[in-house]
This record gives sequence, structure tokens and C-alpha cells, in this order.
Amino acid sequence: VNSNYRWTLDTWRDFLKELALMNQATPIILTGDFNLQTVNWKTVTTDDQYESEVANMIEEQNLVQLIHFNTTRNKCLDLILTTDETRINKVDVDQTFTNLYSVNDACCSDHKAVSLDISITAVHYEPKGRPEYSFARADYDKLNKLISDDPFTGICWSNPDILLKRWYQWLEKHIDHSVPRKTHHRKCLPPWISSATSHKMKQLQTLKRRHSKSPTENLVNKIRDAEKAILLSSTLDQEVYESQIANSRSSKRLFKYLNSVRSSNPIPPIISNGTDTASTPKKQAQMFNTYFQSVFCIKDSREGNENAPVNTTSEPITDFDVSIIKVASLMNKLDVSKARGNDEIPPVLFQNAPTLHKSVATLFYKIKQTAKFPDLWKIGKIVPIYKKGGRTKVSNYR
Repeated sequence: VNSNYRWTLDTWRDFLKELALMNQATPIILTGDFNLQTVNWKTVTTDDQYESEVANMIEEQNLVQLIHFNTTRNKCLDLILTTDETRINKVDVDQTFTNLYSVNDACCSDHKAVSLDISITAVHYEPKGRPEYSFARADYDKLNKLISDDPFTGICWSNPDILLKRWYQWLEKHIDHSVPRKTHHRKCLPPWISSATSHKMKQLQTLKRRHSKSPTENLVNKIRDAEKAILLSSTLDQEVYESQIANSRSSKRLFKYLNSVRSSNPIPPIISNGTDTASTPKKQAQMFNTYFQSVFCIKDSREGNENAPVNTTSEPITDFDVSIIKVASLMNKLDVSKARGNDEIPPVLFQNAPTLHKSVATLFYKIKQTAKFPDLWKIGKIVPIYKKGGRTKVSNYR
């Protein structure tokens, strides 16, 4: 509940920015006297410059205003703003409660009481996966300071598995405070879509939600204009992006663009290896695994055989350097164009956060000391890449 009398525009921006950082799956409902006296909330228009800027900021956060009647004698000052209007079933004046305002025959307020029904449903909680971060926009100065102020202090130093899990928890805590998260909206867009066009798309989504709730001719015109503006803006974005790729001569950016515009080639429903077939994802994965294991080989110069099978040994390998200097040197030589591992930590993080090198060296030292490799690092993600020939044969993938 809010009682607000003319916040500054900066205060509004800070407040709405904090709301934007909340979990997007959590509905937001703001109520109270916002004292925006001239805004027409059906069209979200006003001639007052201050109120126009506030209304636009509210709309940009996908907040919809649900009170469309006067809450004082001749103005609508009390508002209900929400990101999920489907949860509010009824908004009306509560005359019975309004009549209770009088104390010793004196009216305590000229505002009417407003009642609303909120729909709350208990749902089964499904744990979400790890959030995705935009490391290209990370504040690495802040990250390095956080790590310096709160260095890694693991527990159970004798168990690399527990130590590594603690390290990931410690690192993710600092990443969450210094690296912006990727929104679901942004992840679904092609790489050439600019922030300005993305913002227009979110505004269009808001307009369509409002239209589905209370359709008006004015909203229809706004939606039509917004769709035209987005089409023009996205076309210009793509032209600029293609021009930048051509001028940069960067193969990485070129392949990223080609992958985004060409259709994907999924694995067929049924694949085969000789006379065996597999039709379920699990069996297909097992079939690919068996085939790749059977053809994997290394060069053995000692025997003159270039296709000798891989030799394995049960003896611990301890003859390697895990000093901080060595680890830092290797981290700084990482190829930032390489793909991330299962932990979704990109190589660029280790190059821009040298304060991490000590904790990584500590992990390696404990692995060497205990001669035990962490289970988390034994898990790999193998993606079959089609070469040529029939797509149903595993032998035609690498």
C-alpha cells in the first residue's frame, strides 16, 4: 500500500528499477493514493509533463492500472497497478467501509474505499534451472572487489566434491550481484534486435494484454502503429548488424548470425547403428555414446600406429603444477571464443576476474592432493554434428 505525493522522477525510476529486479514469475500489485490527477488511464495520456513521464515509466514496466472510476469527488487518485491483471477479479467502491470514515461526525478522508478480489492459487513448486547471465555486460570491477572482500573459504577440504559445490555457490552469489541476468524475452530474440526494438516489443505485449481485457478503438490503433514501428525498426537493426559483421570480418560473429537465420537440423526420430535402432532420446544418446567410444582413438608414435585405442590407467597422475602463477597463466590464455561448459561459466570471466585465480588454484591443489577428480567435472555435454550421407545413421555424425 502506498501513499505518494509527488515523488521526483529520479525516485520513480529508482523505485521501478527495484521492482524490475524482482522475480518475473512473482505478480506485482501496487495500490494507494498516487496523486496523478490528470492521467486518463484508459488511454494512458495526459497534458501534464511530469505525470506523462511517470505514466510512461509505469507502462514500460508492464504495469496495468485497473481503477477506472473516480476515487474522490471528481478525480481518480487511488490506483491499482499490477503486472498480472488476471489475478484481480473485481474492483469496486466499498460504500459500507467508506461510511465508517466518520469520527465524531467529522469525515477523515475524501477518498472512497476501494475493494478488490485477488485470486491466489497454490501450485506445485518446480525448481528452476540456473539463471542465464550476460557476461558481456558484466561489471568486472565490482566482481573483483566482491571476491577480494569475501574470498572463498571452503569447508571439508578433504572432499573435492563438496569443496567444488561450495565454490560454485560462492561464485554464483558474487556473479548475481555483478552480472546482469538475461531475461526470457531477450533470450528469444535474434542477435541483431537492438535494445530499443526489444523495448518496443515489450510495450506491444502490454498493449495487447490491455486490449484483451478491455478492447477499445484507441488501443487497436496503438497496436497497429506499434507493429509497424517494430517491423521498420527490426529491419533496420538487421541491416546495421549485417553491415557490422561484414566490416568486422569476424568469423565468430558471422557463424553466430548464420546459425540464427538458418533452420535447425534436428536428429531424426529413429537412428540406427548397423542393425540396431533407437527411437527414444535416452536410447539415441546411448547409441551415439557407444559409437563415438568405439571410433575414438589417439596417435601412438611409439608403436607407429595412428589408430591405437586409448590407454587407461588406475594410477594417480600427480606430476603437474597447480601453483597460482601457473593457473593464472593458463587462465589468461583461455580462448574466449570457445563454448561454455556445463556450469555455463565462460572463459572471459576468468580473464577479467583475476581475483578468481587463487580459489581455482586451491581447487586444483586439493584435487591433486586427494587424487580424486570431482564428479561434477566428469559430466560432459556431447552434441552430434551431422557430416554427410543419411541422417539416420550414427556413423554419419561426428
